[in-house]
Amino acid sequence: MLEKDCYSCHSDQRRLSWFDHIVPGYLLVRHDILTAREHLNFSTLGAKPAAAQQATLYEAVNMVQLGAMPLPQFLALHPEARVTADELATLKVSWRRGHLRFNPPQMSRQSVKQSRGSRWLRCLRSSLHCPSIQL
Repeated sequence: MLEKDCYSCHSDQRRLSWFDHIVPGYLLVRHDILTAREHLNFSTLGAKPAAAQQATLYEAVNMVQLGAMPLPQFLALHPEARVTADELATLKVSWRRGHLRFNPPQMSRQSVKQSRGSRWLRCLRSSLHCPSIQL
């Protein structure tokens, strides 16, 4: 369920639809994804201690239960990401039993390049002078 409904925005494994790549929609999607990863990134969650993982997942389960996630504008274009009552119940049981664990992330050469690139983009957005970053 997490991979199907959450990883598109909340991990480094984004899976965008063809229409998400077209400007100006791309700019909105990109902003939402960057914001989503600031709150929860499943690709880096494994680097946190087990208690922090559980706390983060507790918050995520509650956001789904309250209907705040997935975002309404995302569901309008991606109705398949809607979380069913059964999926939510399974998620809650898995969380309570402590079955949701994430391994420390493996940094591939590509993800290191992406990380460096995102630092460069943050510098551009903030209009600060940044040292050159080799990609």
